[in-house]
Amino acid sequence: MKVQLFIPLVVDQCAPELGFQVIKLLENIGCEVIVPSSQTSSGEELYSKGDWLDSREIAEKFLNDFDSSFPIIVPSVEASSFIKHQMGDMLANSSLHLKYKDIAGQVYELSEFLVDHLNIDHFNANVEEKVILHYSCSYSITDNKAECLDNIMSKVKGLEVVQANHVCAWKESIFIEAELADQLGMLLIKEAEELACDRIITNEPYCFINLSQLIGQKKSNLKISYFPEILI
Repeated sequence: MKVQLFIPLVVDQCAPELGFQVIKLLENIGCEVIVPSSQTSSGEELYSKGDWLDSREIAEKFLNDFDSSFPIIVPSVEASSFIKHQMGDMLANSSLHLKYKDIAGQVYELSEFLVDHLNIDHFNANVEEKVILHYSCSYSITDNKAECLDNIMSKVKGLEVVQANHVCAWKESIFIEAELADQLGMLLIKEAEELACDRIITNEPYCFINLSQLIGQKKSNLKISYFPEILI
């Protein structure tokens, strides 16, 4: 199957290794992965800052960067949520609305694509670790299902999975002081350590980057992974 891969700006600029992990995973299951070289951003970052005018301009470019004839894989719950919802709000009642609907109908968050579209939830992975699973906060406002990631992780041989009860607070950091956000994120790391976990696994690159920084600050022995790393 031919698929297109959208690389969110945060991955491109802060953690490009996550993009390569996604490509390897998709190729391992038989996908032909196309990464359009013209892509830049979805406009999400400017939208979050309240700059709707420039965000809309970038969103219009996004529609021209991708083809509606085959799936567009988005390795981020946050980015896929923006494309499926807020981008549509910006383009409503415009000449681009129908084009947007065609493109948005082909957008899949990675775990959603694997489980709901391809019906794949089992990989030949074997990881002898205890891990804590941390979901993007955007699951609460999107159509994405946490069960997709649960299904995948439950099929990894040797993996003992527990669910996180704390946020990493990357999103909260937009609205509260950085020091308080870091304190909230540290609660998740403390929880993982107290449960004797080896690793935190997340489905969100923003969370991966935030937790990587916090783990480094705490000098914890915990590892942090975006979930494709476990499957390849």
